[in-house]
Amino acid sequence: MHILFVIPVEYKDRELGGVATYTFNIAQALKSIGHKVEVLCPGKVDGKTKVKGLIFHKVLPIDLKIKGKRFLQKVLPVFLARISWGLSVYKFVTKYRKYDIVESPEWGAGNLVLAFRGYKNTIVRLHKSQIQYYGENLLPIGIDIILVNLLEVLSVIFASGVTSPTKYMVSTHWFAKKIRTFCRSYMKIIPNGVPIPLLRKYNFHPKKDYILTVGRLEDGKGTLTLVRAFCKLAPLYPNLRLYLVGRDTKKYSNTKWISYKSILLKEIEKFKDRSKIRFFGQVPQDKLGGFYQNCFFYVAPSSGYENHPLSLLDAISYKKAVIVSSAGGLAEIVRHGKNGLVFKENDINDLLMKMKMLSQDKALRVRFQKSNALERTRYDIKKTSLLTSSFYKVVSQ
Repeated sequence: MHILFVIPVEYKDRELGGVATYTFNIAQALKSIGHKVEVLCPGKVDGKTKVKGLIFHKVLPIDLKIKGKRFLQKVLPVFLARISWGLSVYKFVTKYRKYDIVESPEWGAGNLVLAFRGYKNTIVRLHKSQIQYYGENLLPIGIDIILVNLLEVLSVIFASGVTSPTKYMVSTHWFAKKIRTFCRSYMKIIPNGVPIPLLRKYNFHPKKDYILTVGRLEDGKGTLTLVRAFCKLAPLYPNLRLYLVGRDTKKYSNTKWISYKSILLKEIEKFKDRSKIRFFGQVPQDKLGGFYQNCFFYVAPSSGYENHPLSLLDAISYKKAVIVSSAGGLAEIVRHGKNGLVFKENDINDLLMKMKMLSQDKALRVRFQKSNALERTRYDIKKTSLLTSSFYKVVSQ
């Protein structure tokens, strides 16, 4: 089967977000079981390259020729970019007409024009929509983002098939789900997957125990909640540290955009020993292993529409004890008391209590580690690729 994955951002090996990382992982896994797999993304110029055996096509988004373009670009910049990208995907795919399956995330609506024009076997993967991202991070939502959301909903409705890593994310697309059920369209829950790592030596040897979280610095990832809880925890455990791995983002506050990291630093200023909290910025995927392997335990403090974060799956794949919030689809990964602890979303005191429990109870940490040694097989990318391949065959028949 010849498969094309579409991602709405330019692929940069050292700056992969969740959608691009998922795409790269699943594309490689499908290739390893005999499928021919390629990836399409925007680029500054048209071109083709190979990355670890995968063919990446980069295309310059179509320049829209419309009246009042300059004005519309000021009012609807993201919407126009999505229209341009959808047309670019359509032009590329219909030019070659060699793909049995074309998959894209609903974020970006890359498959919309293809599906609308009747191209068969388009798949949409539910990650997190643009409007959900804006909502959980308290970013301003205007007509531009509302129209983008409409494009994404339509891409789900018109697709030949839809997959989602969680039941939760399907429930947030209730309108599209009802229409698809009425039309008897294909929809399947397929968990995200990650490569199961082999324990090895990393050139990363911290002298102190540390709690780890990996993700963008933002409200949606619950970074501020974690920092506030840790500032209360740290005096009780002098040798414990907090490691924040992830890139900074912008937050809209008092009619201006500010660095989210600056908000965190102001919070940390109230804390006596600032050296206990370290920022590492965005770390390349191939360098993250040491952070996971050596951490005391992992925390995913997300809020809002968290779906099925790869960083949490990575922690589980390293057999780590974990704490997660009750947000979104996290409860589908971590069952409280079974393979980790769950705290009430945005509740600093509840998170503090759960971190105290895990910090002082070695037997509990070991029990969760043993549970996740078994649990990680659920999220082996090899297993995910087989489920995905089976779904593609059903859709393409």
